[in-house]
Amino acid sequence: MQYTNLGKTGMKVSRLCLGMMSYGAKSWREWILEEKEAEPFVQRALDAGINFFDTADVYSLGESEKVLGNLMKKLGVKRETVVIATKVYQQMSDDPNDRGLSRKHIMDSIDKSLKRLQMDHTWVCKMCHIQAIPPAVQVLCGDRHPVFCPCDITLTGQVTTPGL
Repeated sequence: MQYTNLGKTGMKVSRLCLGMMSYGAKSWREWILEEKEAEPFVQRALDAGINFFDTADVYSLGESEKVLGNLMKKLGVKRETVVIATKVYQQMSDDPNDRGLSRKHIMDSIDKSLKRLQMDHTWVCKMCHIQAIPPAVQVLCGDRHPVFCPCDITLTGQVTTPGL
């Protein structure tokens, strides 16, 4: 496997990343592979040297993160040997605050994602879909605005690299 720098983070990730959207719960989409079906794909990725896994809270409404967390544990993967990225933004429930890029939704989503992934931190959390409200400048410059500062999630130790 070839490895490359992940931006300017200093982390080395496999040039291939296993996206986890196809794994989770068939109740979300009929084509989804559930945990038992997903295991050989994740094992094969690990055997091939893939150390980079991408998921999102919205994939199977959180079940994809659960599958990834369960399989990392079951397959004996050491936390420090993989880079797991997740994402926030999409609607997760009927609650009007359970979507978007508000400070509340980002912080709540990260807490829930970490529980599902069975981790105390993730290396990358991508904030997808810069939206009109809050403006992109508020997301990027949250330390000067009341909406969100990417530094908030890094200072808590939950995420080492916020991304847009």
